[in-house]
Amino acid sequence: MKHIKSCLSSLTDLVLLLLPVMLSISGCRAITFFATPTPVVSQPELESPIAPHATSSTDLQTTLTLPATLTPAPLFTVTPSATGTPTPARLILPGMAGFQPTPTYSLALRASATPGEPPACPVADTEWWLSSLLASSLAGYPPRYPPPDLSDLVVHFLNQRGNPEAFLSAAQAVDPELAFLQDLTNDGQPEIVLRTGMLSILGCDPGDSGQYTVLGQFVDDIDLVPPVIIAIQDLNRDGYPELLFTSRAFGGLSTSYLLQVRAWDGQAFNSVPILPATYPYRFLGELDFLDFRGTLWGITYHAGRIEVLDADQNGTLEFIIRSGLPGHPDLIASGPWRRAMDIFTWNGEAFVLLRSEIDPAVYRFQAAHDADQAALLGDFERALALYQDVIFSDRLAGWSPKLYDQQSDILEANYRGLPTPTPIPAPPEETSHLVAYAYFRSLVLHALQGEDQQAQLLYDSLILQFPAGQPGHTSAELAAAFWPVYLGTHDVGQACTQALRAVGEGVEDILYWLDGDFHGRQAPAYLPVDLCPYGQEGTRE
Repeated sequence: MKHIKSCLSSLTDLVLLLLPVMLSISGCRAITFFATPTPVVSQPELESPIAPHATSSTDLQTTLTLPATLTPAPLFTVTPSATGTPTPARLILPGMAGFQPTPTYSLALRASATPGEPPACPVADTEWWLSSLLASSLAGYPPRYPPPDLSDLVVHFLNQRGNPEAFLSAAQAVDPELAFLQDLTNDGQPEIVLRTGMLSILGCDPGDSGQYTVLGQFVDDIDLVPPVIIAIQDLNRDGYPELLFTSRAFGGLSTSYLLQVRAWDGQAFNSVPILPATYPYRFLGELDFLDFRGTLWGITYHAGRIEVLDADQNGTLEFIIRSGLPGHPDLIASGPWRRAMDIFTWNGEAFVLLRSEIDPAVYRFQAAHDADQAALLGDFERALALYQDVIFSDRLAGWSPKLYDQQSDILEANYRGLPTPTPIPAPPEETSHLVAYAYFRSLVLHALQGEDQQAQLLYDSLILQFPAGQPGHTSAELAAAFWPVYLGTHDVGQACTQALRAVGEGVEDILYWLDGDFHGRQAPAYLPVDLCPYGQEGTRE
């Protein structure tokens, strides 16, 4: 959900006079719902195509005006966290959708895989060379784009007792990657993998025909070219090799890819389930999970690379998607973007998300996104640290619709070797709105942990610093509706529900600065309930 409403105001000088009142992080107790595994893969060093504009610490500070009759006095002092070191944006996610994290998968629990009996095949005539039609089709292959499919011609040749080795020799002379042999059915008899206009697997009929047939075919729907094979390996150690491949998806600028896992089930190459974690809202790395009526499971991701390794050292193989930076300039200009890494592991039933990471925030709104995500995953300590970054950090840059629009000009200037346009200053009200929001979310987290004293101090500071007419006042309104209900009931859910009802459509002022269209395609899509997601109405369904 994107929001168009804008709130523009000018701000005056008095920088975060009461901000030290905000957080007593040292006194917080963390609640962790999910275990944090040891990092297993480090991010590669890639340069973002768009460097954030240089912004001074002065530009990033929130300036607030207090009523003349009030003289604020800090109740206690908190030393802000160091601003030179970014808070890592590591996210630990649950495993299968609807489940708590599963125990480490044990190879001892796997189903035994007994190799199958090889089906009958036509007896090849070693003297039989290529048919004239097949030979002419291979000559100068491919004659056009997209390349034509040869699977029917090859199957016909083999069923006429043609020599498979003769075909392979001729095909690899044209293109070493045009065809190769691989046992994909665990029966000791290799199949022919043919990469023409599509990816075709040719083998002997598992029925009683005794003929070659097409056991499976897969195509890149955009360009009618074969998908890229990432690996043919026994990923889950069940004795049967999985076919891991990727293809472009969804048309347009063709920078989104579909990753699939296929395996032989005795009759066909069916999809192996890939299940998403239960995301609080749209995933920051923009992974989308596909399930076409339970027959095709896949993941779409932005242009990146795939790796296969035993990341958790349990004997099975994981596949890792490194993505986040699109491959097309027009999409790069729809940022800002951050690199993401997602590790999928076998849990005995499906491939599930084991671990997800995204680069540290560059912009203040990104830090708010990371904090909200951590809060909903139960990592309150990390969430509070990130909210503190939103409030105090002078390394986080501001963002605005004009900066978003300027990205295309920056890209074109870099492409043409022209001077880079001078970055447009971010509006100060963006910082004010996000700081106030970070106050409110920190207040809610302290309430969730029963830390009423810290919550009271946050409430007092928020109400004082963001009076009516100041950017960020909507977050103060949320707090004003939340806090009395909480004090009377100590029920955070009831307090959240009342706060969202009380403010109503006014939350658009907050949502605009969290996920307006100018935040890019990688930003999560918020609903009003995401601002206080613990209430009786705290569901997105």
